[in-house]
Amino acid sequence: MIKILKTIGTDFLNLLLPAICISCDQSLQDGRLIICEKCYNSLPKISPEQTNAFINRLARRDFNKIYIMFEFSELFQNLMHLFKYDGHQVIATYFAATIKKKLKMDYDIIAFVPLHKTKQRERGFNQSEVIAYFLCKLSGLTFGKSILLRDKYTQSQTKLNRAQRKENMRDVFKVVENIENKTILLIDDVITTGATINECARVLKAAKCKRVDIVAMATPVNILQSKLEIDGS
Repeated sequence: MIKILKTIGTDFLNLLLPAICISCDQSLQDGRLIICEKCYNSLPKISPEQTNAFINRLARRDFNKIYIMFEFSELFQNLMHLFKYDGHQVIATYFAATIKKKLKMDYDIIAFVPLHKTKQRERGFNQSEVIAYFLCKLSGLTFGKSILLRDKYTQSQTKLNRAQRKENMRDVFKVVENIENKTILLIDDVITTGATINECARVLKAAKCKRVDIVAMATPVNILQSKLEIDGS
């Protein structure tokens, strides 16, 4: 079950949260929380060239398209920390609005990269699931809450290299609903090598899904810049 703050009003949240932007320290207006619209809109974006650099780093590509919203900048990290560890899910509504504005929402289902039940129990919620939930609310599309199951508990990817990450993801996910001929938008929060999203896309395609597009909220830009410099040399 998604733990989403549905009943707590903005006025009450304003009593709990500082009414200033975490970036510019200016007062927040019109019920805005955490970050002002100007600072949010100034988050560094991933360019088409950087997206292509990410795709070109993959040994195999199982998804159709990928959209990466932001650089994994210091400000983005601060937002994700507030969202992921402090539970400020209003940030997911900002992310969902960004996705809806950028993409043509012509999908049958919006899904997300699932956590193993043990990790989800430890964390309390899956931030990718929450983003997907709010995106469905904004777009009116079907929320694919139970399409993908993370069937195997895996070690953290943080200290693994590319080959180890790929092996770590082998046979981790399985499809538990009929998705034949469906088009799916798959949401993830932060991606690095792409091993996780690619494995998700692979199993979805194996289940006869018609199309799988990926949205990731951010990726470390230094990895992509290195690829661009190598390709341009």
